[in-house]
Amino acid sequence: GVAVRGTVDPELGVSQNSYGIWEETNVPVRALLGALLPFPVSVDNNVRSLANAEQFLSQYASIESMLFVRCEYGIGAAITLEHHAYAGYQNRSAELGHIHVAGQKLLCRCGQRGCLETIASGNAMLTRARAVFSAKETPVLYALAGGSAENVTLGSLLDAARRGDAGAGR
Repeated sequence: GVAVRGTVDPELGVSQNSYGIWEETNVPVRALLGALLPFPVSVDNNVRSLANAEQFLSQYASIESMLFVRCEYGIGAAITLEHHAYAGYQNRSAELGHIHVAGQKLLCRCGQRGCLETIASGNAMLTRARAVFSAKETPVLYALAGGSAENVTLGSLLDAARRGDAGAGR
């Protein structure tokens, strides 16, 4: 099985838009790998694959349906209904990161403006933190990162905020 970020058609095994893995759209991943491998290849969206793994490996007896949200450097989500991942219309059933937020105009990697991902993802938080990074505005973060904005990570940003750094918290 191959898990690819972005919009994937699991029926065809095609990565429709990987948001930067490939420059091309509609990459026939299953066909490309199937020609090289002696066994069947399945292809799906990475977050739907994580949701399936959560259902399969869960400590709970049975998760019949759920909304699975992954927020790290981007924001991804998957819906499972009656133990099956739901791809939805155009394989975009749970594109939470690309919901438009009123009043927001930042360009998203998907090409649209104002997506939730441009303000609430890990990348967005790091970009904003690095823009105000200084000994005066973010003193705890500045110390944790050794005075270099390049050393700011999500972990150090969250740690600084927990330690009371108002600039990191904003």
